[in-house]
Amino acid sequence: MRRVKRERIFKGIITLMILKALWDSPKHGYLLENEISNMVGERLSEGEIYSLLKHMEMRGFVSSKSEVCNNRLRKYYEITPKGREFFLKHKAPIAIMIPMIMDLKKFMDSIDSIDELNNKNQ
Repeated sequence: MRRVKRERIFKGIITLMILKALWDSPKHGYLLENEISNMVGERLSEGEIYSLLKHMEMRGFVSSKSEVCNNRLRKYYEITPKGREFFLKHKAPIAIMIPMIMDLKKFMDSIDSIDELNNKNQ
């Protein structure tokens, strides 16, 4: 899949996925990066998760602490009460968006290509 600059909606969903991954226990950045990449189905770009984690920490959704493990410094992230509240506030919007996203996907799948779309507009 071609690498493209991620749109805000994608970053928002990844933010929620990170909070979900941290719900039960703290995790270090590399483990989070692997888990989220597996959920997305593709490797995220270098530092993409870390950029989001930094932003989430600034907003108070996660906290972090560094520990030495096997002679390596690892940064562990933990969801905060504010992060849990943020996550749960998105339950209703997600439920509303799912049918809309499925409808958009169905429509997009019905369009074979940009070329076909351009030909119909001529």
